[in-house]
Amino acid sequence: MNENLEQKCRDLVEMLSCHYVEPEDMEEALPPLTLALTNPGAYIEAFPEYEWLADIYDPELFEPKLAEDLFACALSDAINDFVVVGDKADEIFEAVVDVLDDMDIEVDEPDFDRGNWSDYAEFLDNQLIKLNANKRLVALDMNFSDQISVFVVESADYDRIVELVQFFNLKLVDSTTLPKFNS
Repeated sequence: MNENLEQKCRDLVEMLSCHYVEPEDMEEALPPLTLALTNPGAYIEAFPEYEWLADIYDPELFEPKLAEDLFACALSDAINDFVVVGDKADEIFEAVVDVLDDMDIEVDEPDFDRGNWSDYAEFLDNQLIKLNANKRLVALDMNFSDQISVFVVESADYDRIVELVQFFNLKLVDSTTLPKFNS
């Protein structure tokens, strides 16, 4: 197996979990992640609930896009305990505030009634800077739905996370994808 690929998977899970993933959970997460990328057919056999993704692609060809989509599924499964998932910005905001509370980081209430995820993310990022919390938010679209996945991560890891997100061709939620994530 490609040790570099496994290390990148390990790094991404570690950083998206804000370094809270248990060693045994990491060891359980790595085989499905690397299998999704290196052998999509075997991954689908092992995880038949994702077989529907294969119907989108030509079964005779190894589709890199299928591998990327399966990797997103495997990653979603691997970091389920460290992510806030939702499709309504105000509900995602409240759940992220709960995560921050668990980290003993108390943020103010926003000075607006409702907004889209971009409004809430900007507000939270400004609060984290003001509090010197050394945390950032990363939002990914990896659920094949109108939901986004939001992580509270270490500020020092942010650039490397973005680099790995690009390497694995995951979809970072930014201003070009926000309209479908309005509240």
